Amino acid sequence: MAVAPKEELKDGKILNQLIQRFLNDSKIETFYPILLCLIDSDVQVPMNLIISDEDAETMKNSKVGDTVSLKNDARFRPDWLKSEQSNKLYFPIFSTIEDATEEYSKNFSWMNLNIDTCINFVENNKDCSGLILNAFTTPIVIEGEILELLKETLKETREKNKVDN
Repeated sequence: MAVAPKEELKDGKILNQLIQRFLNDSKIETFYPILLCLIDSDVQVPMNLIISDEDAETMKNSKVGDTVSLKNDARFRPDWLKSEQSNKLYFPIFSTIEDATEEYSKNFSWMNLNIDTCINFVENNKDCSGLILNAFTTPIVIEGEILELLKETLKETREKNKVDN
């Protein structure tokens, strides 16, 4: 059961509308559509570009307009947010880059990822407690039973889509 066609979910507006509805009336009936929307949406994820010292030096010495080729592998590493209150580590996801605030967002490269990939990042980091959606504007923590509900709903949706196709 999709919240809206995938094309309509790209800009994050529908997800933000669902979040506002939940924040105004916090109950499972208003939260579940957020989970469904996350399943069909891509979210914005802050990433750090990791390159070798040699390639960093090459880039540092280049000029605007230069074409630079990296000699070594480059990879992206996600940012992780630690809660000051609970000291828990979270994988941050955002409806839009604007939901990350300008001060935070300018420090990262951004990747558009599906929720499956984000959950894999959480599951592959034993220190991570879960996801945090829109950490700086309308924060929603997705951990424990809520994360399990998201994973189960995701699994059921993927299985249903296989049967329907």
